[in-house]
Order: sequence, then C-alpha cells, then structure tokens
Amino acid sequence: MTEDVSYFKLLVVRIRGLRKRKEVIMANKTITKKHRLFAMFMAFLLVLGLGNFSKPMTANADTVNVVETTMSTHKWKMEGGVYQGTLMVNWDVPSWFVCSDGHKSLCINPYVPFENGAKTRTDIVPAIGQERTTFIANGLDYIRGQYGEGEDGAALSQMWVWHNLSGVSPEGISWTVNVRRTSNWIWADIDTMLNGATAYANAHAKDRKGFGYMYRASGQSTAAFWTEAAVGHAHLTKSTAKTFGTDLIKCCPNGYSLEGAVYGVYSDSGLTNKVGEFTTGADGSANTLELAPGQYYVKELTPAKGYRLDTEAYTVTVTAGQTAEVAVSDKVIFDPVKLTLTKKAEKGADKNLSVAGAVYTLKYYAPEADGSYPTEPTKSWDFRSDEDGHVLATDDYYVAGSGDPDFFNRVGILFVPIGKLTIEEKTAPKGFARTEGVLVEKIFDGIDNTVAEKEVELTATDTEKEQKIKIHVQKIDSETGKPVPQGVGSFEGAVFGVAKYDKLTGEDTEVYEITTDKDGKAETGELKPGLYKVYEKKAPKGYILNTEKQDIRARITEINKAVFDYTVEVKEDATTTEIYKIDKATKKNLAGSTLQVLDKDNKVIDEFVSTDKKHVLKGLAVGETYKLKEIAAPKGYVVNNKEVEFTVKDTKEPQKVEMENDFTKTEISKRDMSSGEAVKGAKLQLLDENGAVVDKWISDGKAHLTEKLEVGKKYRIHEVEAPKGYFIQEKDVEFTVENTTKVQAQQIENMPVPEVHTTATFENGLKDHQPKGMVKVFDNVHYKKLVPGLKYEMLAKLVDKANPETVVAEKTVEFTPEKADGTYKVEFEVDASKLAGKRTVAFETVRYEGKDLVIHADINDEDQTVSFPEIKTTATNMKGGKVVYGGKDSQFKDVVEYKGLTPGKEKRFEGKIIDKETKKPVLDKDGKEIIAYALHTPKESNGKAEVVFHFDGSVVAGKDIVVFEKVLDGKVEVAVHEDPTDKGQTVSVPKIGTQMTSNGKKVVDASKNTPFEDKIKHENVPAGEYTVKGKIVYGNIFGVEVVKEVEKKVTVTEKNGTVTVDFNLDTTNLKGKQLVAFEEWYDANGVLVAEHKDIHDKGQTVEVKKDIPNTGDVSNIMGYGSLLVVAGALVLVIKRRKSNEL
Repeated sequence: MTEDVSYFKLLVVRIRGLRKRKEVIMANKTITKKHRLFAMFMAFLLVLGLGNFSKPMTANADTVNVVETTMSTHKWKMEGGVYQGTLMVNWDVPSWFVCSDGHKSLCINPYVPFENGAKTRTDIVPAIGQERTTFIANGLDYIRGQYGEGEDGAALSQMWVWHNLSGVSPEGISWTVNVRRTSNWIWADIDTMLNGATAYANAHAKDRKGFGYMYRASGQSTAAFWTEAAVGHAHLTKSTAKTFGTDLIKCCPNGYSLEGAVYGVYSDSGLTNKVGEFTTGADGSANTLELAPGQYYVKELTPAKGYRLDTEAYTVTVTAGQTAEVAVSDKVIFDPVKLTLTKKAEKGADKNLSVAGAVYTLKYYAPEADGSYPTEPTKSWDFRSDEDGHVLATDDYYVAGSGDPDFFNRVGILFVPIGKLTIEEKTAPKGFARTEGVLVEKIFDGIDNTVAEKEVELTATDTEKEQKIKIHVQKIDSETGKPVPQGVGSFEGAVFGVAKYDKLTGEDTEVYEITTDKDGKAETGELKPGLYKVYEKKAPKGYILNTEKQDIRARITEINKAVFDYTVEVKEDATTTEIYKIDKATKKNLAGSTLQVLDKDNKVIDEFVSTDKKHVLKGLAVGETYKLKEIAAPKGYVVNNKEVEFTVKDTKEPQKVEMENDFTKTEISKRDMSSGEAVKGAKLQLLDENGAVVDKWISDGKAHLTEKLEVGKKYRIHEVEAPKGYFIQEKDVEFTVENTTKVQAQQIENMPVPEVHTTATFENGLKDHQPKGMVKVFDNVHYKKLVPGLKYEMLAKLVDKANPETVVAEKTVEFTPEKADGTYKVEFEVDASKLAGKRTVAFETVRYEGKDLVIHADINDEDQTVSFPEIKTTATNMKGGKVVYGGKDSQFKDVVEYKGLTPGKEKRFEGKIIDKETKKPVLDKDGKEIIAYALHTPKESNGKAEVVFHFDGSVVAGKDIVVFEKVLDGKVEVAVHEDPTDKGQTVSVPKIGTQMTSNGKKVVDASKNTPFEDKIKHENVPAGEYTVKGKIVYGNIFGVEVVKEVEKKVTVTEKNGTVTVDFNLDTTNLKGKQLVAFEEWYDANGVLVAEHKDIHDKGQTVEVKKDIPNTGDVSNIMGYGSLLVVAGALVLVIKRRKSNEL
C-alpha cells in the first residue's frame, strides 16, 4: 500500500474523544484538481458513514449508560480498503467503555467520535451471526487471560474486535482494516496475539458459546462480548446395597470393590446410540461426562468386582451449565452355603460307639491381592453332627458363639462372600480318632454375576476310625548308651518279634515281625490295646545278639488321638578289633600310615591314619573276613602293598591285627647335558613341595644318596651354583618318590656354555655382490657344545656395519642339532639395490627356552661380513685432462673409486671403451672390443684403482667415449658402473684436418716473403685453452725437411670449428718444392691431443713454382733425366719409410 502515497503523502486524523474535534491535514507535493475531487469523495463517504452509525437498531432495545475511561495516548496505523492509503490515528486509548449493565464494551467503528451517555442496547448476534459472535467472544477470553484487562489487554482486545469486524455489518466498515500500534510494540507481537486468539477461538467453538450487546446512540457505537458454557455434565455415584448389615468390602477387600464398574450412556431409550461411558473409582464415584443438554439413559455394561450386573436402565436429564447426578445401588455376590456332611464309623468298628457329637469347622478365606489365599481363615463357624452323623450349615447345627452370626439370614441359612471354603473335623466322638486335614475345599469365585442367588455346595463323607496302639523299637549301644552305632557297626537290619498275650489261652502269640532301619528304629502297624512281648531274633551287623525279652502293656489314655505309641529300647554289644602299624626293623608303632579296612567285596569299611598307639575299630561283622590295606605310608616309608587278611570272631574280646613298613632310597646325579658325563662342583639342594630344604651337597662326580623321602610327594632338585663353563640349571628337576624299596635314580643336568662363530657369504660363496635385485645372504653358524635333540632358537640379523643399529634383515629360526658340534645355515633375502656401497655384518644369538645362551655380534669380524660394493670412475688423459689423443698410440687412464669392497682379496678392475653416441662398445681395427684391466687387492673397503688404456685412438677420433667399469672376483662381477651419461667416465677424442693456401692459391711464385694460411678444421674439441703448433715441411729423399715452425694459443668455444695459423716464408730457395703444413694440437697441460701430418695431403700442400728452361736448350737433358729417375726412386723409398714411422 505504500506505493500509493503518490496520491496522499499523509492523511492524519486526530481524534480527541470528548472534545469531538476533527482535524484533517493533507499534504501533497502538487495538489491537483483530481486530488481535490478524490478528497471530497472521501469526505462524503465519511459523513455518510457517520449518518449510518447514528441510526439505532431495534429488537429488544434497552437503555444503558456507557462512559469512556482513558489511560494513555498511542498511535495506530490502519491500512487497507478503498482508501489505498495510510490512515494515521492519534487516539487516547480507553481502558474500556464501562456500561451500567456491568459489561465493558469496545469500539466497533473507529471513524466516529465517542460520546458519553445513554445508549440503546441490542443483541449483536442477529447483526453479525452466532458463529462470528462466538469466535470474537472466545478470542477476547484468550486475550484477557494472556494479557489481562490493563492497557495492553484493552488495546489488544480493541484490535481483535476491529480485525474481526472489518467489512462486516452492522457498522458499515466496508474496507478491510489492518491495525498496528506503532509506538511500544513491534509487528510480531500483534501476529502472536492474532494467532493465539484465533487458535483458542477455534478450539472452543463448540464448548463455549458467544454472546454480545451493541450500545448505540449519538456518536461512536460500542459492543460487549462474553461466553458461556455450551454443554452440561453428568456424574454417576455407585453404592452397595445392604447385606445383612455386613460390610463385605471391609471383610473381603480383594474380592469386592466399587472400582471398575462400566456404565453406558445412550441418547435413546432403545440404548442403541452410545454417547459416552462412566467408569467408577474405588469410592464409587465415576468420571464426569460433558454432554449436550437433553435426556439420557444409563445402563451398567460391566459390573464391579464382586458385584452382580445391574440390569436396570436409569434416566438422567442434562441441563447446560449444570451437572446431573446419577445414583445407583448394586447388590454384591453373597450366596448361601449348602453343606451336606455325613459322619459314619469304619467297617468293623465297635458297634457300641456313636457318631453323634462330632464338631466340624467351616472356614472362610478371603482372597489376597494376587489371587492366593492366606494360611489363617478370615471367618470360621462350628457345626455339630446329629445322631445320624449329618451336618448342615444352618443355625440348627451351628455351635453358638463359634463364629460371626451376621452371616446367617433371618431363616438361619449361612451366606458367604467370594473366597475359599474348607471343612475340617475339630472334635471326634468318644472312641474314635479325629480325621486329620481338610475334608473338602471349595473356591467360590463369583464369576457368574448375572444370577441373583446361587448355592455354594460342599458335600463330604467322613468315616471315623477306632483308636489304636503302635509299638516302636530303638537300638542302643550298650557301651555309649546312645542310639548311634559305634565304628563301622550298624543298627540297620536287626529283626524283632512282637507277641501278644491271649487271655483265653494264656499264651503269647507272635503277631508282628519288624526290622530296624539305619537309625536302629522299627515299628509295628496299628494294633488293638493289650499285653505284648518284644524280643530280638537277629542282631545287626557288627553287634552280638541280645537274648532278653521285654513286656509292654498298651492302653488308650485320651480322646480324639488316633494312635498311642509305645517304645522299647534294646541294648547291643559291638565287636572290637585292634590294628597296629609297625616299623619293619624296630618293630615299634609307626605313625602316619594311611590304612583301609576292606570287606570281602573290597568295599572300604574304615580308613584311618596310624599313630604311635593301636587303632581300635568297632562293629566289624561277626564271621566276616576283612583285609587291612595300606594306602599311604608314613613320611619316608614305602607303602606295603601286601594286604593282611583277618576274620572277626563271635566275641566281645578285642582281636589284634599287625602290618609292617620299610623306607625309601633316592640317588641324585649331576651330569653334562651335552655329553652325559658326570659334573663336579655344582652346589645343589633338595627341596620339598613347600620349598623347604631337606638336603644339600656339592657334586663330586658320584651319585648322592638321600633316604626316607616321602612316597608320592614331589621334590625338586635345585641348583644353587653351577660349575665353571656351565649355565646354572634354572629349572628345578621335579620328581615324585615312588612306592618302592629299590633305589630310585634321579639326575639334574647342566647345559654347557656353547661356542659359536660364523661365516657370512652370498649364495655363490663370495663376500661381495652387486647392489641390485633381491639377493640371498647365507650365514653359516658354526657351533660347539649344543645339546643334541633340544630345540634351539637362532636369532639372526644383518646390520649395517657403519651403523649397527640399522637392521637390514632379521630372522628367527628353530633348529634341533643332531650332534653337539656342527653348522647351521641361516638364509637372508635382502634388496641389494638399497645397500649400494654398504657392508653388512651378520649377528647371531643362540637361545634356548627364551634365554640367550651365546651372542656373536662382532662388528669388525670380516668372516661374518658381506659387502655390496659401489664404484664410480673418472676417465682422463695421463695428466688428468678430459681430452684424449686421437692418434695411433693413444693412451688414457680410468681411476675407479670403490666403496664397500671386501679388503684383502685381489680383484680384477676391468674397463671397456663405449661410443657415447651409439652406446655400443668401440671396436679396434681388427673388430675387437677395446678392454683394459688392472689387478688390485684392496687394503681397506674404500679406495681407488687405476686402469690404463693403450689403443689406436684414430678409431674414435672426433667422438666422445665412455669407460664402463666392473670389478670381478674371479669370474663373478661384484661391482659394475656402466652409465653412458656419466661425465666423470667420459673423455673427448678430437679430430683435426687442415687446408693450406697462399693468398688463396695452391701454386705460388717464389718470393722473399710468401704468406701462407693454414685453416685447421677441428671436430669434438671441448671448449678451453689450447696450443696449436704448425710446421711447413717438404719431402726429399731423406725424409721430411722442416722449413718453418709457428706456435699459436687458441681458445675454443665450440666443439667443432676452424682455427687459422699463418706463416711467412722466404721461398726463393724452395722453387719447385711441394710445401706441406703439419699441425699439432696440445691441451692446457701440454698433452698432445690431436695432429694432422700427411705429406701426401693435397689439401695441406702448396707448390712453389720452379724456373722454366729456355726454349731449345736441350743440353744435358738425358743426364738430368737419368738423375731424376734415380732421385725419384730414392724419394719414393724414403717416403714410404717415413709414412710407416708416422
């Protein structure tokens, strides 16, 4: 909307409520006629609106006095609608418009000033509709709750009303208004309010209904809004119907509860449209339902625990804003007991005995929370049997005062709650025994809650038994007086007869035979009272038969008791055996032997440890044969494996049994572990299992004897100090003394200190190897004094000789020597390319069971050293220059620097000349490779050797050559340097050619000062300072005659080029001569590096003209001719000889 400010830069409406003053200020950059017409139109709309506002609404009009209250002034920004501009309102914001009917109203038309006074009040719902009224009223509830009714609450409430009435009748706000307060608040606060109020109004659209009044008269109209609940409520309370005045919930809290009853609430009498449910709590109060006003029907769907289902439907009327109460009273499950109990006598009982008067107890157990039942009854009642033995649960049979009478109904029938019922006999009739335990048990769970009343049935028949007697026998040891057998005897198996005295015959008749158990007890079955005799027929094992008889008078002495017990004690005498353990030599009692007594089935009857006194054993069976067996001998004695047999006699007198023992003998030897020979000088101890010293000695080459070591015990031979040349035996020799009288031999061995030295080589047996590729190194370990058959560890490593901390390779191997002395080969595989110029030394450690026996780690030991030699070469002429003569008798040297070469052995240093350009070997004129060598024995591993080449250099004139070198041990190359790019092993072989003229001519006239110019073309001459020596010569029959010599210093910057040498010569005496230029080229050291001397080379030849004879002078022609022929022949011979020399 701010884009339209071009029409109105600012429209300010300033409203002062009570002063009724309006000020309209318009500002525009240029007020045109168009603008004025638009302003007039807007004023017309405003007046038209005021006219509409003054018209009161009809329908139920009341008169109310409305007064404005003012708090502070704020600016309001209202946007939108037909104005498409900005309306700024300065307004004294009222807290509220207070109405005399108690409401607080708000402005509903911001264009008209307010006037205090009487207003006409009408219902706002017909004007704006119920839905909008409810929405605005609920939103105002939210704003009052969040922001209060102070300045902020009033301002936000006013904004909410304006926001929701924009463009809505009745006040003709026909444009959408968006109101923002521009002073204290930011826009986001307004959005928060609008969003919160909107959400709240939507959430409560159904449960809170909106109402409102409009207040209108002269001036601004206002409106008040409020909400009321749109629904009513219903609540249900459940109680318990009266049950004989008994509180069953208190009596049986886990069987009865008001909690959990579910009632359905229906909107129709047919109970088809369920609108809600009541669920009761423990106090019987249910939840409250929110319902629309109207009539509802309530019916129980699920009864509470212990209650019967209520089939009645209850009617309840719900009124808006009120809570309707539903009260229900339900019956508990509380049913009558039908007890049918019949009492009768057992078959064969005395017919004079009556079953009347038996008392039975009916016990009731209330359930626990987990569904179990307590051990003690919650309630109980006693009932007495009639003459026929019948018992019913009615007051006719009820024993007065025995239980709670409130559980009987008015006709005398017993009713019981949910739980468990049992019936037990409390008192038996005279002459009968009381029946023990529960006769019948009934669980009354009340699951069937739809039946009004159902009997709890208990049916039982109780058969009464006559009172009887029972005779018991108890065996007693006559010596101890206790009912416990002595020694290995037993009270089990004694047989007794029981005889009853017959009054008619006057005789005793055996009526029972009983046998004692392991506790020496026996008992008869139930017998009738009378006079009895008890006597032993068979004695138990280990005892003598008792022939005495005992009388018993058995009577009935009290009521109810079923059986009367009579006990007879029978004393027995046990057998006695005395056992002695004695020393074979001294015949004295020997303590500490573990012995066993075995029966004929080899079952252990007794086990004991002997002392210096006899061992007494009670209760061995008479007539049985036993064996005395030694399990463990006394300390230092051998177990006697010969068992002693004996038979027990039928007597109370002691019987004597003996067994003898002999002691142990042990010999201990000290031996060499490698050779097996006896060792002297070892300090030894013999320790027992606890580490205590039981013997000590120094070995003397003979076995040491120790006596009376304990059989079966473990001992350790411990070495305190080893003899010289031996390792101490750290591992004690443990042995167990055997059960034998023979000498037992033991030995402890010493491992001798071994000797080790090594020889390291490569796979070919040499000590040097080229530093390239993967290489195998063998370390031959020569050992002495190892123990054959033992498994040793060899820890071998290859270290850098220059830096022993650097390990090149390492290996741990296990080996078992077959002999004490021998050799073991350890193989390493190393990357030789990483070891160029290095020497490595093999270190070895021989270890046994984690202990280092011997270490051989001598960094200076050449035997255990192998080398990976590295060489580099420097080729020069004989004076150290890099240019080599390219003539027939050429020579140069190649200095080979070696590093890491094994000293002390002669090596062959061999070089080969290689064409640098083709990288192929140079061949001499015979087609053979040019090779030179030198034999050299290094004194140290690092050093130099010199190889001198003698060859015809003309085959490589004009080329660079490289020397490839290798070092050989025998025929094996142990070091090689073959790098065609290595400048150090490269030399240059120059080549020169000449062209001599005189003033550019090859034939000149003789003169006093004839100039000659010799142009020397050089090839492959390295840059540097050189000296050129030139000669002019001519040939004669004697050879070459030097005419002129010159010397010139030249500086070469390019390998290939031309140098000019000038000569001035008096040729007047050289007429007819062929003058030839000879050139020699020297390096800075004066070494001849190139020359060109060819007397027949036309290029370097200039002819001096000779005088021509006069025409016709033929004198002496024949003579001269003859001389010339002879001279020519001589010259030819001389030139050939010179040529061969050159």
